[in-house]
Order: sequence, then structure tokens, then C-alpha cells
Amino acid sequence: MQQCTATKKNGDRCAAPAQGSSELCWAHNPLNRTKRVKTASRGGRGKAAKRIQPLWDEIRTVIAGVESERLTPPQGNTMIRGFHALILLARLEIEKAELEIAERRLDLDVEERTELRHRLEELEEEIDARSTMNGHRRLGA
Repeated sequence: MQQCTATKKNGDRCAAPAQGSSELCWAHNPLNRTKRVKTASRGGRGKAAKRIQPLWDEIRTVIAGVESERLTPPQGNTMIRGFHALILLARLEIEKAELEIAERRLDLDVEERTELRHRLEELEEEIDARSTMNGHRRLGA
């Protein structure tokens, strides 16, 4: 299988396999941009939300324990502070995932612009070559 011909932001060649007759992988193919952006915009959020929900359930249990006097208020406060720390850590994970997604989008946008610029240059060279063959010169060249 052919390797993707795109170049990553750091200058390395993309290691993903090219898709079908394209020279690009799914992520670098401009035809997939809309779907890629939509998928990336959801990334990371579902998993964190699933981890946070049980914490909310535990907090409700602590509150119920304090109300029923099964737990003392200091015990409840200590437990709530612990859950609060866990929730803050989950938020940091979400923010980290969102930052990674934004960085990937930026990398892909830069790569797409570079690919488009190269393609435009190729087309301009082809137009110039055809114009020269026909005895005409392109305006602005």
C-alpha cells in the first residue's frame, strides 16, 4: 500500500497509508475536511463526561449521607473537596484534549494550504508551458 505524500508541520512525511487511488491518507485528503473537522470537534468530550457523571452521583450520596446524619459535616466536606479535585482533573483532561484537537486542526490547515500552494504553482507552470507552446504569454507572468 502506498504511503501518504503529505508533509506534516514538523517537516516529516505522513506515515499513514494513502486511501484508494489518492496519494493522500484520509486525514490529509481535502475531500474529507468537513467530516474530519466535525469528528475532531467532538473528540475527547464524551469520555470525560462519562467519568464525571459517577462523581456527581457520589457527591449526591455524600450530601444525602450528611442530611441523614450518617456522615458528619466535616466528613462530607472532606469528601466533597476530594470529588472537586477529581472534577478539576477531569476538566484539565478535557482542555488538554481540546488543545490537542486544535493543534491537529492547525497542522492540517497548514498542510492543506501548503498542498494547495504547490498545486497552484504546478497549475501555473502548466499554463505557462501551454501558453509558450501556443506562442502566448500569461498576463502577470
